[in-house]
Amino acid sequence: MEAETLRALTSENQLDLSVVNSMLTKQKARLDAAAKAEEETKVQLEIEKNSKTVNEVRVDEMLTWATRFDEASYEAKHLVSAQLVDRIEIRKSTEYEISIHFRMTAEQFLGRKTEASA
Repeated sequence: MEAETLRALTSENQLDLSVVNSMLTKQKARLDAAAKAEEETKVQLEIEKNSKTVNEVRVDEMLTWATRFDEASYEAKHLVSAQLVDRIEIRKSTEYEISIHFRMTAEQFLGRKTEASA
């Protein structure tokens, strides 16, 4: 096709303008599709950046709570644990199995609405 175009530009051959127009239309459609895909990718990237920031804040909060818990007195640790833990079950089959039942779900702890409460 390039050879035909070159010959048409140098007047060695006639170039059908309908072919050029259809090529331009196809290329414009491809360009529009690429621009749309780029915009969608930018939006998705922004959503992921925001999600990452929120998650980093939550991790920082948890680390702060963990540090405060580590530095707390025995009595304070006991009170916090009693508020968070409903019960602890220990079973022995071939090995010990420990189940810890919390008073709240992970979603409640993280401040998210569950489907049942929404």
